Amino acid sequence: MFAELLNEPDIAPARWQTEAEQLAGFVRARLPRTTLIVGPTYWQRADSLPDFRPLNDRNVVYAVHFYDPMVFTHQGHWDLSDPLSNIRGLPFPIEAEDPAVQNIRQQLIAEAKPRALAMLDRAIAQAKSGDVISAQLQPAIAWQQQFSRPLIINEFGVLKGGAPEPSRLRWLRSVVNFAERHCWGWTHWEYAQGFGLLDAQTGKPDADVMRALLQGVPPSPAN
Repeated sequence: MFAELLNEPDIAPARWQTEAEQLAGFVRARLPRTTLIVGPTYWQRADSLPDFRPLNDRNVVYAVHFYDPMVFTHQGHWDLSDPLSNIRGLPFPIEAEDPAVQNIRQQLIAEAKPRALAMLDRAIAQAKSGDVISAQLQPAIAWQQQFSRPLIINEFGVLKGGAPEPSRLRWLRSVVNFAERHCWGWTHWEYAQGFGLLDAQTGKPDADVMRALLQGVPPSPAN
């Protein structure tokens, strides 16, 4: 059994540092042998972790959530007011020269969707620097090297409705590969809803997703 102190605390880092230490002490007094899980503020992003100091407790795993690039993982967003609801079919990796990416850009321009276009263009720019997953998780690597504490990506996933399935599998496997290469734990988000493991047609776990997560079978090269 594990006890996570709070999911995605949405307060200033300094305040969360104090409250996390107090909460951890309260929980530890009642669960002396339980492993605690705690993460930083601002959606538990890896780039928030440098603002969080390890607790004075060695039986703690530090958790980050990972959904970068958001324009890929949250395309086809369920909230129609979210700019990412205007994007579907975006492949991963996101490459400026990819015809699918170019078509989506032109569509967003034609439909006057500047917020979604700006998000897509930021993701294209990030991709030019190389491995986006490694780059976005680098702050957590540096933090772990400094403090020598265990890490877990305890949320990661891709919305099923908008992303091309081979790209979704490729992204999932890339995150798992990164986590396992650095001896991090990982837990997929989630089981049966928008990001879920279940196949909507059969009601059973999607075999391709399970292979991508657990067996390392490379997805097909198509988008």
